[in-house]
Amino acid sequence: MNARHFTAIFFISILFLLIATSVHPAQAQATVTQEELIEFENHLNEADQVLLQTLESKNPRDYRYDYLLDKIAARFNAAGSLVYPNYEEKEVAYMVFAGAIGYNACAAHKTIVIDSLYIDAMKRYAEGIAYYGKAKTDYTRKLANAVGNKDIEIKEGKINIDYENEENPFSLPLAGTLSAEEQQNADRIFEGMIAWTLSHETAHAFKEHKKRVLLTFYNIYMKYRNQGYSEEQLTSQISKYIKSTHSRKQEYEADYYGVSLYKKAGYDKKCITYAYYFSQVLFEAFGVNEFSEDASHPASVAREKRINKIWNQI
Repeated sequence: MNARHFTAIFFISILFLLIATSVHPAQAQATVTQEELIEFENHLNEADQVLLQTLESKNPRDYRYDYLLDKIAARFNAAGSLVYPNYEEKEVAYMVFAGAIGYNACAAHKTIVIDSLYIDAMKRYAEGIAYYGKAKTDYTRKLANAVGNKDIEIKEGKINIDYENEENPFSLPLAGTLSAEEQQNADRIFEGMIAWTLSHETAHAFKEHKKRVLLTFYNIYMKYRNQGYSEEQLTSQISKYIKSTHSRKQEYEADYYGVSLYKKAGYDKKCITYAYYFSQVLFEAFGVNEFSEDASHPASVAREKRINKIWNQI
């Protein structure tokens, strides 16, 4: 698979309770024809396109990190078939959008969307680790608070993103001026943290965790299109899809396969530790209780322990 197929969500909530009672894909495949499965796949691909077209109509694509996503893609391509037998057939695409989904990353059927605020925050955070020589600093908390405030302001339409400032469009605080060696270390940490996010979301895509949700979204979209839907209605459905949650079981599965791909691609486990520490600090900045029983992701500390266990088993 060509690396360009990879040209470039922590906080998500529940969509459509009726999905919980729908037929499980494994059950459905036992009773449908090959033609019906192909049609089903085509609908899912069309749903991906509707999702992207809607995002692009309201938010610009962010091409600043294509170099990084292509670099990660190349390493995933070399290791992907060791984790997923159908890796080359899937052709998952990575894309970055500015302000579309808030501080988030989201896996659809064959498309993974990352928000610019998320990837910019990871870059600044990596620079802070390299500059101070550690993750637990006052700067990290200052950055997390700034990210939390920016996310709220963007969602409420209170600020405009400075797209002309390609280096720092969200005006996030900087750690300081890095030496050449520190910058090299920051780039390595940054790539490792983004690679972990992408490997986890790639697992969601390959295990097709959003299949029923995405098809439900597509069917509603078709209903609106045939009956004269409004732009507000479609935007509402896009928002609900992005906020839809995975089950705790699906998150466990995505962690397992995500760790497998990440490790086989040769990335450093310490970057996952860095990412989870920032998640803990961000939970505080967002005012979210990560220990909630309803949270689809387990608490950061517990999750990191489980990932360490998976890492040692692979």
